[in-house]
Amino acid sequence: MDSSVHADIHSDIGSYLERLFADGFAIRNCFYYPDEFGNFVIDLRRGNTEIRIVRDRGQYTIDGIESKELLTVGLWKAFDSSDEFFDVLFRYLKNAT
Repeated sequence: MDSSVHADIHSDIGSYLERLFADGFAIRNCFYYPDEFGNFVIDLRRGNTEIRIVRDRGQYTIDGIESKELLTVGLWKAFDSSDEFFDVLFRYLKNAT
């Protein structure tokens, strides 16, 4: 696991990050806010694809994808479940260039 990933982030989504790393993504920035509900922001890049995974008050969202595309692929909303969020994200990334 990337050393910039806080242990609490790793506990929450570490297996998903490992899968993203295996798919060629690398962390550009990682911020953890323990005093703000354990929120975090992770910026990842693979080639020309840049995404930002955000956990805000226990909900997961994505930035870095065009709004129209977010709607099309089902990533337009906040997800309460990391499993559901990453399932949709990985389906999107499988088809992304």
